[in-house]
Amino acid sequence: MTGLSAEAADTPSPRTPMLAVVDQLTKLAADARVDAGAARADGDQERRQYLMGEHRGLMEAAEALLAFDWTAAWRESMTITTVEQLDALPSGSVIRRGGFTPGVFERAEDCELWLEAGSDSPDYPGEHLLPAILVWHPDWSDQ
Repeated sequence: MTGLSAEAADTPSPRTPMLAVVDQLTKLAADARVDAGAARADGDQERRQYLMGEHRGLMEAAEALLAFDWTAAWRESMTITTVEQLDALPSGSVIRRGGFTPGVFERAEDCELWLEAGSDSPDYPGEHLLPAILVWHPDWSDQ
């Protein structure tokens, strides 16, 4: 075993559900290939061709899932680039501003101000907070 604790080793990674889907796709593809072999033995060429097409399609879907850059897609979906996106965030949201002066800000309760971590003075929303990454959204606590 590596340096992981037993608890960490038992915790599924975010990729685990995607890998389970890939596993199911490859099993379905294998079943289609077996059925295609049976159709060939029965002399049913049309069914065999159909099943081989299904096999190829399922394998391509599995390969596409494995090749997709899930991290980049998640990062892009969490990136805030406009003042409108920033204004749409509810109280309690947390962002990380990049740029020359990075910082972490939380949307103040019941107002449009942003509070920087470790600071008592609020910041007004605007382009000076952009681009930013959404770190926390209050709706996530329900999940």
